[in-house]
Amino acid sequence: MVKTSDSVEPSSVDTARIQLPYWLAGLLRHRLSVIGGSFILFVAFLAVFAPLLTGFEPTEVDPPNRFLRPSFEHLLGTDYLGRDQFTRLIYGARISMVVGIFSVVIASFIGVPLGLTAAHFGGWTDSAIMRFIDAKLSIPGLILAMMLLLMLGGGVLTVSIALGINLSSAQARLIRSQALSVKEREYFHAARAMGTSNWRLILLHMMPNSIQPVIVQASLGVGFAILGEASLSFLGLGVTPPTPTWGNMLSLAFQYMRSAPYLLFAPGVAILLLVMSFSFVGDGLRDVLDPRLKGKI
Repeated sequence: MVKTSDSVEPSSVDTARIQLPYWLAGLLRHRLSVIGGSFILFVAFLAVFAPLLTGFEPTEVDPPNRFLRPSFEHLLGTDYLGRDQFTRLIYGARISMVVGIFSVVIASFIGVPLGLTAAHFGGWTDSAIMRFIDAKLSIPGLILAMMLLLMLGGGVLTVSIALGINLSSAQARLIRSQALSVKEREYFHAARAMGTSNWRLILLHMMPNSIQPVIVQASLGVGFAILGEASLSFLGLGVTPPTPTWGNMLSLAFQYMRSAPYLLFAPGVAILLLVMSFSFVGDGLRDVLDPRLKGKI
């Protein structure tokens, strides 16, 4: 009698691999982009869940406990009104992130249509738009933002609009230069020969093939907007106090630099690291979306 053993066949279940978008896969291979993206997500987590991470209110004053040094109760100490610095720091992250993203969105809505219109129609249209942008560029960015804020007043929206208008020039010039090269390609000439309308040419052919450098510039622009908001708040022209922002935290800490120097470190380091993080992500996006520029600044 021959003993037969039941053979168990291995399961033939195919496990489908998760296909990441090529730009995301490229970013994950870029070490600095991973570091920068991780810090951005960490700051976003602090901003979203700020009420759950602290038992204090950002505008809550406690004069008897003013100028306390960092401790377990007050991780970053207290300011001249006894307000908890850690609480103000994580609530201020909300302002920085919102202003940074809104500014870039506003800049794109202004700059991208202007650049595409100038590139496509050319002639006097191109000259008028680009001379307007050149005239705006002749005014230093911070001065222009200050002038707009003096007219519009302080606030998250007005600061975003001022910085967005300031950043729109770079967006317009960048996409115009890219769109001019697209305009000379064969598929664009073929679409025009088929009688495609101007706006369909711009929206379906010119913009999709010109937008990649703008995406890279937008990621860098968030960092510039955050730095710009901090500079304006430091000068007293940004978001109106007592709303906490990293810039007005620095401005107040600067006044007490000798008696409480520890107040300078947290907002200063936070601004530095967040701006560098967006720069790292932008550098990675540039390498992924345009490999010809890899390693160049």
